[in-house]
Amino acid sequence: MKRLLVTAGLVFLFALCLAYVDPIIANSPTDNFWVTKTSGPISVGSKSAVVNGKIYVMSGSFNYEYDPTADNWTAKAPMPTSRLYFGMAVYQNKIYVIGGRYDITYSTNEVYDPSNNSWQTKQSMPIGGSDLDANVVNGRIYLIWQNHNEVYDIKNDSWSVGKVMSYPVIAYASAVFDDKIYIFGGHGSSNSSDRQTQIYDPVLNSWSIGTLSPTAVSNAAAAATTGVLAPKRIYVLGGDGYGGIEGISLNQVYNPENDAWVLGAPMPTARHALTVAVVNDTLYAFGGFENIFYSTNANEQYTPIGYGTIPRVSVISPANSVYNETKVPLTFTVDRPYTWIRYSLDGQHNITAAGNTTLIGLPSGMHKVTVYANDTFGNVGASQTVNFTIVVPTITIMNLFSTVTVAVVSGVVVVFVVGIFFLLLFRKHRKITKLN
Repeated sequence: MKRLLVTAGLVFLFALCLAYVDPIIANSPTDNFWVTKTSGPISVGSKSAVVNGKIYVMSGSFNYEYDPTADNWTAKAPMPTSRLYFGMAVYQNKIYVIGGRYDITYSTNEVYDPSNNSWQTKQSMPIGGSDLDANVVNGRIYLIWQNHNEVYDIKNDSWSVGKVMSYPVIAYASAVFDDKIYIFGGHGSSNSSDRQTQIYDPVLNSWSIGTLSPTAVSNAAAAATTGVLAPKRIYVLGGDGYGGIEGISLNQVYNPENDAWVLGAPMPTARHALTVAVVNDTLYAFGGFENIFYSTNANEQYTPIGYGTIPRVSVISPANSVYNETKVPLTFTVDRPYTWIRYSLDGQHNITAAGNTTLIGLPSGMHKVTVYANDTFGNVGASQTVNFTIVVPTITIMNLFSTVTVAVVSGVVVVFVVGIFFLLLFRKHRKITKLN
């Protein structure tokens, strides 16, 4: 009896362990969650940029490279001009650091080349500025703040001006989405400016207004996902709260395609004056102020909403139609990079394809095809199933026999008629000969 009770107790404890472990496994998040990574050496006044999968975080004269894969930091060649709150942008794998302030406001324009760890000085801004962002569209860098919109032509190393904001602000958050610059919140001359979504079209040199953000922010940071591993969105992180005294942990998510906002999982560390970078559609938030007294070196990684969702596969050809030949092109699109493509024809086993291909040897009748794609994240998506019909004219043996028979009979008739003609002609000729 004692042994039986002990055994029953062990079974009960094992069952409790399973009951405890299973919900954790079942509820493990696949998107919209944060992870704490190795803290950075820089806390405040910094900006970040991405080149070849590495993140470069700069502030003062410091320049550090962060490797998200290895989760480690490496010191790089320091900035020639020490400054904070500058604009930073990447073009053709070079990082442009423009403007900023320290003891004075700077107009300095310096470019860093990660490939050889070196700096160059370029043409300075016409008017120095700080508490601004730099955004690249079509080979030009746009530095926008208050009543200024200074445009740097990278190829020609020259400056021009663009149209100024509808609601002049500084200390805003911004990001580029489909070649338009989106500016969120910031400090302005009116209370209405800190919830504004201002949209600049560099091609038209015009501004428009989007839906107000759920919460007013300034000194927030923003970054856009690309749509490869996560849906295309702009994430506005942190900012000032409680009259600028406390940092906030808000994660406000904007979809420019439908001009709508939702809220994502909040940052573990509430802060403002942070910087954010995106690598493979994963966000990294660095540094900032938790409040007016304390800065933070926090480095937190965010997996966005919808990350790792299944790829969308669309079949272009064949269509739901009738084809009069035994081969049909199989063409399709996939909305992200993929590791393999397979298709199933008429419910048979999947066939691997390198890409677009041709279905050959199709007999007459109804057919169906479905294409499957496996993305680089390991998710498998399927296309719609396309139904199509093959109708090819065929010659049966009976048809062939009938055709040959008709041809033979026709030939015999022709030969017979020609023979009779020549026979009559011969007899007439012979009769005439006898009379003579």
